[in-house]
Amino acid sequence: MNKEMIILKDSIPVQHVYAIRKKLTQWDVVFYDNINSCNPIGSRAGASDYDGVRQVLLVTGCQDDEEYDGYYEEYNIPYFGYGEDYRGDARYVALDEWAVTDRFLDTVWARYNDLPLTMFYTSRLTAREITVEDLPKLYELYAYPGMTEFVEPLYEYEREVEFTKDYIKNMYGFYGYGLWLIFENSTGRLVGRIGLENRQIDGQTQVELGYMVGSPFWRRGYATEMCEAILEYAFAEDGLNLEKVALCTTRDNKPSKRLASKLGFRLYATNRHDNLNLYYKYRNRTR
Repeated sequence: MNKEMIILKDSIPVQHVYAIRKKLTQWDVVFYDNINSCNPIGSRAGASDYDGVRQVLLVTGCQDDEEYDGYYEEYNIPYFGYGEDYRGDARYVALDEWAVTDRFLDTVWARYNDLPLTMFYTSRLTAREITVEDLPKLYELYAYPGMTEFVEPLYEYEREVEFTKDYIKNMYGFYGYGLWLIFENSTGRLVGRIGLENRQIDGQTQVELGYMVGSPFWRRGYATEMCEAILEYAFAEDGLNLEKVALCTTRDNKPSKRLASKLGFRLYATNRHDNLNLYYKYRNRTR
């Protein structure tokens, strides 16, 4: 499917368009030729051009977009606002050319179409957001021996469905991260859940790395492979740009403690009451 970002007339300064084009590798930047001011379609008859046959996003930087925002929403046309002077009602706004990345455009497209966002690819694994349709496979994963020894079990099905819907909306939708499902590239099988969560530590909300791999897939290095990719994203300036990431594990979970050390985490504190070890990994710090 073609991935096209439509530039509306006079929406973005030309020099910004050039900078954006140089950065994007998965999206094409194209112009809508027969538009007038901020209207990308000109008439309702033209809305069929945006019926999902192509993967299209509109971007508009007009300062007074109320007239068109409702039009885009009515026809479910994914779009985002651009620039510090934007005053429309777009769900997403890119303040400058540096904010318009392939991941940003993928995110806007996925959110408008209620699609799970694929976050990472490694040589053997793929991480993507969960959907309600994934739950039967997730229950199968949690049913393997030893899976709930160190992690909480799932809720009963109907409650888990509601929890998952809220999680998609509030974690993925608001924070842009969470626990992701991990799939084996060679087979497509669900092998685990790995990602970033919010956790209250010392009275502050901190970002914590969490991981769970199904017992049939242990000792293959899958957790290490995906955690390394996630940490790279967490610390990258064009990712989450975090200064540190926390990791909590029970004191008797030896495999988890070995993984924490392998990933470069350092023990910060031990809570004997909760039987937990707290680790931190800092950006650009080797110890």
